[in-house]
Amino acid sequence: MRSTVVRGVTLIWLAASLIGCVLSPMEKRGESLDPGEPQATQPASEGSAPGAPPPVGLRVGNTAPDFELEELGGDTIRLHDYRGQVVMLNFWATWCGFCRVELPHMQRAYETYGDRGFTVLAINVREEAGPVRAFVEDMGMTFPVPLDTAGEVLSQYRIRGLPTSVFIDQEGVILAIRVGPVEEEMIETYLAQAGIE
Repeated sequence: MRSTVVRGVTLIWLAASLIGCVLSPMEKRGESLDPGEPQATQPASEGSAPGAPPPVGLRVGNTAPDFELEELGGDTIRLHDYRGQVVMLNFWATWCGFCRVELPHMQRAYETYGDRGFTVLAINVREEAGPVRAFVEDMGMTFPVPLDTAGEVLSQYRIRGLPTSVFIDQEGVILAIRVGPVEEEMIETYLAQAGIE
């Protein structure tokens, strides 16, 4: 009987820990990011004129919203500067355990496919440069790490949990949105959809 109770309490604690890692810092403070707008998981409407670019939005099939952030190395990063490449926007933080798990998969994919038109923009959210720099060096991350210290791009993309990845094709159109950690095989699947193998 006692072991059943201990096992139940352990499972509840584990579930609460996992949920705490996935929730964004905004949700922890009770802020809302427009709960009426669903996370982009379905194709955008077909209302665009033939030949016109898809509308800017947060659904699969929309043109990804542009942004400008300072990268950890001091350079300015603009999403539109990456047109012609497949971009994996990854929203993460150093305190997020699932983020730590997925980063080696992202690094391997970046090393394998970087010369074929793939890049990772690992957007760190709401942390200062010093601790992020130490973490990046410790993890051996070589892809760009834009700093969203104010959480503006996090809000712009309506990110509700970390990690979240937004895959964007060569034309700047959202291919997929993945909430939760990614593995190298998932990244390869999205790259194949964009014609990179």
